[in-house]
Amino acid sequence: MKKTRLNSSSARRLVCNVAGFALVTTGLALGLAAAALQQADGTTEDQAMSGFSRADSGKERAVEKRLRQLISTEEIEKFHRIFTAEPHPAGSARNNELAKYIAEEWQKQGLEDVAIHEYDVLHSSPREVTLEMVSPVPYRASLREEAYDVDPDTKNPRVSGAYLGYSASGEVTAPLVYAHSGNPEDYEVLRRHGINVRGKIVLVRYSNP
Repeated sequence: MKKTRLNSSSARRLVCNVAGFALVTTGLALGLAAAALQQADGTTEDQAMSGFSRADSGKERAVEKRLRQLISTEEIEKFHRIFTAEPHPAGSARNNELAKYIAEEWQKQGLEDVAIHEYDVLHSSPREVTLEMVSPVPYRASLREEAYDVDPDTKNPRVSGAYLGYSASGEVTAPLVYAHSGNPEDYEVLRRHGINVRGKIVLVRYSNP
């Protein structure tokens, strides 16, 4: 038997920074570009690069060398750490702080008309979530990753446990059925083995497929 309970909070005001995703994506792109430029093109200094004449190959190599000097993977790592140091779910105070940080950084870098836009949307955040097995032996799941030293963030008490967004509040106790990834073919396997999931709690892996 399995018992679950989820109580969701009411709607919140969601503060979004439309530029935030672009900044992170740009950082990832620059990091990948830096790695790519650091790879040898397989030619010597006096050979033509693919797509370039011998004369233009020298110019291209000079440009790539300049780009390698401009891009710092260490600085990219520092920027990414700012965004990952603390949980920042949508609508949270930390999320708003990061939006302001991005806007300020872009203004420092000379970008014009940087703006933060607010949107009123329905957003769920649980007040309480429990997952328990009541038979054959009692067991209560922690609903969060076990902490380990390699990743200090796993010890951060501000990281919330797992929950299913926009779920209805309530309590359900029913037999448990495991359905692998929850794809149609997984339910077909259960059906062939005479297992009916109707009226039961179905446990699936978070995967695709």
